[in-house]
Amino acid sequence: MKFDLNKFIAKTLAVGVYSSMFLFCVAIIENFFKKSSMFDRSFLGIFKGLIALDPNSTLYAGIVILMLTPVVRVLFLAIGYFIEGDLRFCFYSILVLLILIFSVYFGVH
Repeated sequence: MKFDLNKFIAKTLAVGVYSSMFLFCVAIIENFFKKSSMFDRSFLGIFKGLIALDPNSTLYAGIVILMLTPVVRVLFLAIGYFIEGDLRFCFYSILVLLILIFSVYFGVH
């Protein structure tokens, strides 16, 4: 059985979107039963809020997963192209990954 990179990337995108959608639905249900008191929007604050079952933390976690899905896709593409020996597309994927990382970094700061 040959490894199909396209199917793997499609499953990666589906897992990211479905897990994000699941967290959005959980956050909506949590909002019916509990008021949110989240002030810290850092990764650690979101994680602590998830442990405390804070609805806004669940919503922010879904947003973070949805935003990281394309980054993970490009990372897996670079690894897959490297394994297949297609170094030109591996280089292009790494270049796109660096552009994504720099744009997120400079967009936050």
